[in-house]
Amino acid sequence: MKKIVLLFFISTSSFAFCQTTNSLPTVGKIGIGTTTPSAKLDVNGNVIIDSCLVVKDSVLISR
Repeated sequence: MKKIVLLFFISTSSFAFCQTTNSLPTVGKIGIGTTTPSAKLDVNGNVIIDSCLVVKDSVLISR
């Protein structure tokens, strides 16, 4: 019984320590991997596209 209670406590308390790193407001800027996006879509990290990417405007690639 103690093992079950301990397992339950550990599994439920681990959610309290998780922090969100996304910002998904209903209007404004959207951030993935950041809570303070600086553009309409701000992705902090690597992006993998497994299908098609359509760009309807100019493309700027910088390092």
